[in-house]
Amino acid sequence: APVQIFEPRRSFILVGASTVAGSLIPLVPFIFVGGDVVTGAITSVIVSGIALFLIGWYAAKTTVGSLWRSGLQMAVIGLFAGLLGFLIGHFIGTNPV
Repeated sequence: APVQIFEPRRSFILVGASTVAGSLIPLVPFIFVGGDVVTGAITSVIVSGIALFLIGWYAAKTTVGSLWRSGLQMAVIGLFAGLLGFLIGHFIGTNPV
């Protein structure tokens, strides 16, 4: 099938906007808690977990699958990836907290 000229641009804009929005989710809580890094980190984990759950829930709603299972699966995998990144940074000598 022929590729429409606007499809790559549309995909580029959608993926780019999604990446920026997704990257801002864990950062926004730090703006509201001020200089308290521990409170910001805890709030960021909670907000990120909720956002990941909602993304998984929406994915199951628009395709096929259990809403709760998909939401929990997305949240657990995403939070585990964040924890793994934190631990790797901690063990190579970069301790943000």
